[in-house]
Amino acid sequence: MTLSSFFEYDYTILPLVLSVCTGFIAFLIAYLLFKKVSVRRNVFLLVGLSDSGKTQVFSKLINVNKKTQSYTSIEENTFNGKIPCFSKEISLVDFPGTLRLRSRLFSKWLTFELNTIRGIIFVVDSSTFTKHARDIAELLYDILIKTKSSIDIFVACNKQDILLSKNKNVIKTTLEKDLGLINKSRAASLDMTDGSRKDELLTETGENFKWEDLPRLKIDFDEIIADLEEDSDKAINIDSLTQWINDVY
Repeated sequence: MTLSSFFEYDYTILPLVLSVCTGFIAFLIAYLLFKKVSVRRNVFLLVGLSDSGKTQVFSKLINVNKKTQSYTSIEENTFNGKIPCFSKEISLVDFPGTLRLRSRLFSKWLTFELNTIRGIIFVVDSSTFTKHARDIAELLYDILIKTKSSIDIFVACNKQDILLSKNKNVIKTTLEKDLGLINKSRAASLDMTDGSRKDELLTETGENFKWEDLPRLKIDFDEIIADLEEDSDKAINIDSLTQWINDVY
């Protein structure tokens, strides 16, 4: 009996065969896409304001013993490969902190390349934190909006060797308060419109924002020293950061 004559006698089997084939193809496509995304998600993105020490952190992650000259850049620093302190090959991206490149950070890395990011290293200059706290909070707020709390974040409280640097607890508490104030001001701006863009708010708790309002968010604060002032009695220390990368990777 030929295949055509078989279907002449049983028309019900053709939709079944088509359904099975369609399901298999859909499963195969989903599997390949998942595999592709999971393989590529190895980027750790370093962000922060200018002069926060991102490039020093970037360099010390690659080679803790290498002395690097700090400078303001308008180009990304990238590294792809194996680093002894990490068990897998890793991609590091040091994105410039200058304000005029901020739109590229969000349009490229936090939109188009978002699925490649395993973790975000948010570098803060602890020695000038009080002066720039609101600007730091604004950047962190927008990052949290774009990532929707789906990516692990390490707030690296850098330059702890400098006298009067703020510790991690002060930085965490202050940012919590400032994120609440930003929440309040942006909610007020939305109230002046039709109020339909609620996705631009981190939460609806206004200035009463607490870290606990973001239950999906995995954010760690710790103190590091990626470079030393002259005559400092401290030592380079990025151990908490390398441990965090190993934990999330």
